[in-house]
Amino acid sequence: DMPVNLDQEITYLQNFIRVHQIIYPQLHIRFTSEGDTQSFEILPRILINFVENAIKHGTGNDPDFPISIILKVHERLEFTVINRIKSTTTVKSTQLGIEITKQTLDAFYGVNHTLNIQQKDELYQVHLTIIPLKENEWALAS
Repeated sequence: DMPVNLDQEITYLQNFIRVHQIIYPQLHIRFTSEGDTQSFEILPRILINFVENAIKHGTGNDPDFPISIILKVHERLEFTVINRIKSTTTVKSTQLGIEITKQTLDAFYGVNHTLNIQQKDELYQVHLTIIPLKENEWALAS
């Protein structure tokens, strides 16, 4: 896969969220982005997996605890998704999609990324950091 502009991915995320909010009017999601998203290139369809996961397994129906998605780009990309989970959810059920995403991140970004996933009580938090690849590194990665 060739990299795409981060703004494209943001639009994709926003549309994805919008569609889910139409289907589930009780769904509360807060999505914020800041920084230079215009000139950042990213592997397509990586971020969406974490958002999908949060919507599928999270409890987003409490306006006081919306699913929180924060995207920051200042030299590097930082992507955080925080959601409450149903106490019945086991981490197992969320693992396959995330496992594939992890392998993709490893293959393309290697040491240029960190992925930290924590589950503490009823909070599930994903924190992804990506250091941008230079043009020649994209060529090596693909």
